[in-house]
Amino acid sequence: MTDIISEEYVDIPLGTKNAMNEEKIIEMLLDHEGRLERIEKNMATKQDLAKISGTLDQILEISMSNSQEIKMTHRSIERLDNKASEHDKAIGRIQHKLGFA
Repeated sequence: MTDIISEEYVDIPLGTKNAMNEEKIIEMLLDHEGRLERIEKNMATKQDLAKISGTLDQILEISMSNSQEIKMTHRSIERLDNKASEHDKAIGRIQHKLGFA
């Protein structure tokens, strides 16, 4: 018990049968009540954590979906670039045959 109670709240040496005086007990209780109120005010509940977890899961799903869309869009752009290059070459050949180049 001597490890649990801080000596700053006790007027008499720890380990004796005498109890702390009433003022020190009240001071200690008020301090603990204040600390408990701050903890309760700032503490996340299981519901809060579940809501955060659910939101993060939704964000992850959206991110994965966007990633897949980006990959598909990239592939489409590569195909269009290849087609544009093929068309440029064909146009160049046609212009050469027609004497425009």
